[in-house]
Amino acid sequence: MSSTSTTILRLARTIVSSAKDSRQQLPFRKLANALGPSGSQVLAQNTPRVPTVSDTDDDNNADDNKLKSLLESIESPLHALWKRQQKEGAKIQQYNSNSTYGETPPRTMRTLLSIIQHEHGRFDGDFVDVGSGNGAATISAALTGHFQSVKGIEYEESRHQAALLLEKAYSSSSPASSSVEFRNGDICKEANILNNASVVFCNSVTWNAQLSGDMGLLLEKQTLESPAIVVSISRRFPCPSMNLVNILKLPCNGGEDFVFYICQKVDDSNKDSS
Repeated sequence: MSSTSTTILRLARTIVSSAKDSRQQLPFRKLANALGPSGSQVLAQNTPRVPTVSDTDDDNNADDNKLKSLLESIESPLHALWKRQQKEGAKIQQYNSNSTYGETPPRTMRTLLSIIQHEHGRFDGDFVDVGSGNGAATISAALTGHFQSVKGIEYEESRHQAALLLEKAYSSSSPASSSVEFRNGDICKEANILNNASVVFCNSVTWNAQLSGDMGLLLEKQTLESPAIVVSISRRFPCPSMNLVNILKLPCNGGEDFVFYICQKVDDSNKDSS
């Protein structure tokens, strides 16, 4: 092969590699800004959009720092719990893939809730995190100040215990933006936690078909605060009274972008009056 051909081939490989790296490493904020005005519009009903971030860097950094400070304040007891979780991890995942744990970063939660509030009005009811794990996402929702009350329910006891430590640290901070409640239990047996919820949040990436179906039935039966919003990640729940109102793509579970389905419960009072 001639030196010219070799040079061209090397250059082509460099361009392809550079383009690949830029797609993988492009920060969320730069990608959102690159969309311009169209970033605030749904491109198509079934096409997820990367939203324009309306919050300032100061707001996002403040929430990041608050949560980091709370986690650092419980570092020693939390470390002991996490060591216990690591020992139980293999058993948990073998028992049920629904127990696989992921985190929603504070700035993703703030962006998500700000968009929902902008498009659907203020929240009169509770924020409920189904599968709240160590409690970080629930506390992130509390830190936004959008809700008077935030609640989380977690099946795994060790994760729930970690959430209680985080709740104690949050409640002792000044000022506490929202009241916080964590429960250790099965959502299918404690569905009453959904009553009066304005926003139900489910990091449901690894949920199986049975749990997703059960969640759809629970949402159909429970009395949510109208107009209630249900956010699920990577999958929608089968619920006839829920209309899809938005699809977003936001960083979650380690930094990758995931699809967030935002559904709104139909107001039953309209059916009764007809």
